[in-house]
Parts: sequence; C-alpha cells; structure tokens
Amino acid sequence: SDVCSSDLNYVPVHAGKDDEIVATTPDGSPAITRRKLGAGSVYLTTADRLLDTKGQTVLKSGQRLLDELHAGVAPVAVDGPPLQYLVNTVGTSTVVTMINTDVGGSEWHGRLRFRTDAKSASVEEWTQDTPVQSSAAGGQVVVVATVPPFGVHVYAVKPER
Repeated sequence: SDVCSSDLNYVPVHAGKDDEIVATTPDGSPAITRRKLGAGSVYLTTADRLLDTKGQTVLKSGQRLLDELHAGVAPVAVDGPPLQYLVNTVGTSTVVTMINTDVGGSEWHGRLRFRTDAKSASVEEWTQDTPVQSSAAGGQVVVVATVPPFGVHVYAVKPER
C-alpha cells in the first residue's frame, strides 16, 4: 500500500543485498534503488511518478537520476548558464543550435563537450561560417562557446578519422 509523507507519495520497499540505495525518502526509506545487471543497471523508483504529492513538481532525486542517465548517453554536454539548445546530427557531424533567451540581455558564455573517439575534430560556427578553436582529449572535443543576447549560434563538430 502507498505511503504519504509531506513531500511525496511512495510505495515502501526493502532494498535487497544486491541493491544500492541511490536516494531515500524523508523517513529514510529507499526512494530510488539500483541493481547492477549484466553490463547495465536496473533502477527502481518508489515515488509516484517521481512527483511531489500535488503531482506538479519533479522530485530533486528524480531530476538528478534523469540528468545522470541522460549525461551517460548524450553526444554533447552544455556547461554554463541556462539557455535553450537542440542537438542533431548531419552526416558524421554533431550540431548544436544554441538560443540565448536571457531576459536580462546578457551574452552567454560556456563550454560544449562533445563525445568522440576521434583523435581530432574540426569545429565550425555555422551562422557566421567560421572555424572555431577546440581541444580534443579524453574522448571529448571541447569548445568554448558564446551566444549574443537574444541570438542564435550553431556549432558543428566533425570528427577527423
């Protein structure tokens, strides 16, 4: 049967000996558990839809789990202040369209970290049709990126084999 605490509705469970408790409820019960299975993992979430009791806000533990899972498969990580972006592929290139919607009108400054097994890559900013400096190490191509206030920049990384 479900249990209701002040923050969330959840189904009480007991973690098994092979389970790792990733997050707990306010009373210390498992909220998220992970069991390694073969080359992967299985996650059990006990909170109702990973939402608060009103069903309107994603729980912080749920957001962290989703962020971690996404980061494990995303072809690029965007580091910096919040902005809108879209990731796509064109041929062998990974393309990131970045939209600066900062209402204060600030230029966006950050980094793009592209996953690649290539030793090097060429990077271009497509809206200005210009090459961009990058560095490649540790399975990543890193680009220092900017987007003008209320502007759009499109960065494309093409691995060189």
